[in-house]
Amino acid sequence: MSRARSRAAQRGQLVLIGVTLVAAFACVLVAALPPPLRSVYTSPAGLGTVMTIGHHLTLWKVATSAFGIGIGIELVGLAALTARIRSALAIAALGLFGLAATMWVINLVFRLTVTVSVAASAVGSGTQPPWYQDIRNFADDGLLNAVAVAGGMAMILYGIAVGRSRVLGAWSGVLAAAFGALLIVLYFAGNTIPALLYLAGLPLGVSALIRGVRATAA
Repeated sequence: MSRARSRAAQRGQLVLIGVTLVAAFACVLVAALPPPLRSVYTSPAGLGTVMTIGHHLTLWKVATSAFGIGIGIELVGLAALTARIRSALAIAALGLFGLAATMWVINLVFRLTVTVSVAASAVGSGTQPPWYQDIRNFADDGLLNAVAVAGGMAMILYGIAVGRSRVLGAWSGVLAAAFGALLIVLYFAGNTIPALLYLAGLPLGVSALIRGVRATAA
């Protein structure tokens, strides 16, 4: 009976890991795909970008909130994965990811408060406050760059930890590490893409779901 319970607990843990990491990536699709916001994510910051946000404030709030919900869900999934791996490397990875998630949430709060206020005002006045760009350089770009480094390193460590522990498919660890490395490389190239942080967790989630389904069938 105890062995059966242990197996059921392991299956439940795999399913939790899988569902949360896949759901986190789904949140990114909600945040990143709306066409009106694509120019905001790809264009240099300036009055034009602020005006675009101002004309789509509700969509901006939904997208930004989706980023925040997604990172929280991913943190839960990676915490469950860390508990399953039970290694110092995985714990270090979780610490780095937690740091990245915290900075990312601060960034998102800035976008939901200061940026929303400035954008709403800009639609009416056609200008933005002279202080906004200086603050945004730190609270948006600066924190986002720090997220890329800490989060990228976290996913590289998770990839290595998964490969060593074999709790998930080795292929998922390789992909997680590759996406983490790409996040860092793009940062140094001057093109930080936060969606890669969620994408890096996706293969780990898919592998966990596959193993969970196989364990249930067996």
